Amino acid sequence: MSIRIGSRGAPVTAAQTRLNELGSHIRVDGRYGRETATAVREFQRSHRLQVDGVVGRETARAMGLTDGFDAPAAPSGRSSRSHAAPAATPPPATTIDPRRGALITPAEHRELTPIEQTTLAANRMNARLDGYTQRGEPVPPEELTRAHRLSELMAIPLPLTADPTGEVNDFAVARGGLQDRLRAIDGH
Repeated sequence: MSIRIGSRGAPVTAAQTRLNELGSHIRVDGRYGRETATAVREFQRSHRLQVDGVVGRETARAMGLTDGFDAPAAPSGRSSRSHAAPAATPPPATTIDPRRGALITPAEHRELTPIEQTTLAANRMNARLDGYTQRGEPVPPEELTRAHRLSELMAIPLPLTADPTGEVNDFAVARGGLQDRLRAIDGH
């Protein structure tokens, strides 16, 4: 199970309570919103975990929240997959988050800023490129073209302002990772 923006209930309350025990100062309301996601990203950054704002298996373990985070769970507010209605074709804003292998719902997608959306795209691309490398396979030309286009899109100047949510830092890390992978693949 993982919890993320849009999640609700006891697991969220447990994570919010634990984050406060670890030094955050967030509202404990059982709703996973921006405030909780920001606290999770800060925790992940300080513990050298993948900074994605999602409390998945690794983040939960680092927080000391192992109960229930080792097995997949049905999305919050819905019954298990065996009792769920057949899934309709997702709207265009729906994407797959490779870190958790689950759909990002349209509501979650609307919660993301454009910089967070681009960061997510770069993280997905980094994961795909890593997969090819780990399997010892060459990157397909069309995938390499997409990676280069994304890298070009991300070649924007970053603001030199305060970054309380960590968005700019997350973007810079994802951009740097993508650029490093492309340099390694291209042989530079």
